[in-house]
Amino acid sequence: GVAVELEESAASRMNIWKGAIDMIADNPLGVGFAQFQREIGSYVKFKNEARDAHNFYLLVGAELGVGGLLLLILLVRQVLSVSWAVSRHVTDPLIRSLGIGMFACVLTTVVVNFFGSRMMTLQVSTYFWVLAAILVRAYDCQLAVEHQHARQVIRTHLHRRLASMAG
Repeated sequence: GVAVELEESAASRMNIWKGAIDMIADNPLGVGFAQFQREIGSYVKFKNEARDAHNFYLLVGAELGVGGLLLLILLVRQVLSVSWAVSRHVTDPLIRSLGIGMFACVLTTVVVNFFGSRMMTLQVSTYFWVLAAILVRAYDCQLAVEHQHARQVIRTHLHRRLASMAG
């Protein structure tokens, strides 16, 4: 019944994940982009033709190597950090809302991709990275405005001090 199919599915995932970990250990520089399905058969015996990694991080590690996986983790961490900063410190309500939404999006994406390769779909990855780029640009603009305001305050203060010293 359903329980047996679920147990077989869970066991199959564990088997694929173990195979992916072995693939990463054997090929720390990766097997090449889009080569996981071709290579996993050397590590796992399949009953059917479905050869998805069922874990985006293991897929990236297997195909792009440990360095590629580390770069992905650092990039996602940076988007998470910026979205947190925007949600906490930006005063513009639209940009702040974008930061809150992107923070939730990053956390959700991180969790979901432990159990699938959703970031490999064009629709998901495109929305994710475009929203991340918009957020980073909005944050940069906000910082530029704040720095310009701070410079103006300093200039005004210095002009007043110089005027008081001269007068």
